[in-house]
Amino acid sequence: MLHPAPASQVAPPAALPTPFPPVPRAPVPLDPAALVPGDGPGPLRLSHRRLRSVIRHVHDNIDGRITLRDLADAANLSPFHFARCFRRQTGMSPLRYVCAARVAHACRLLAGTGEGLAVVAVQAGFASQSHFTTAFARLVGTTPGRWRDAARRGGDALGQAERAAGTILRNAADTPARAAFSRA
Repeated sequence: MLHPAPASQVAPPAALPTPFPPVPRAPVPLDPAALVPGDGPGPLRLSHRRLRSVIRHVHDNIDGRITLRDLADAANLSPFHFARCFRRQTGMSPLRYVCAARVAHACRLLAGTGEGLAVVAVQAGFASQSHFTTAFARLVGTTPGRWRDAARRGGDALGQAERAAGTILRNAADTPARAAFSRA
């Protein structure tokens, strides 16, 4: 029968041999400039080329499913790193930008077509009319039907749609870096 060794005879964990030597952890220097939203490339920023590529991907696929992986692939980055860089540079998450771009596209569709709200919702890439109405109301401040009626009563519906689309995308980000969207 085996009996456990007394505590005084057990070697402390540090004294046990290990096959790998410990790796010293040197402090990683952090560049404070990388933490400020900006336009140029850097460790936590996207280059203009990458940002334009992502925005182009969103607008080319606005009516379909767009995942974080798709956007990260367009920027040629890992999803985690891309999401951090995009948020730091634009002030909003990538998926919030996608939602804002969908609502902006829906404004153009509402003003330019006589399609029903359910059809516009699908054409703008929303999963359902309910999701579309909720996202639209959150970003625009009114329902899509009321917005369409107001745009038609105002005369220049397409011009109003373009102004609304620009306003939606600008207001979706609360940082000065939002000017990068106009460079797409």
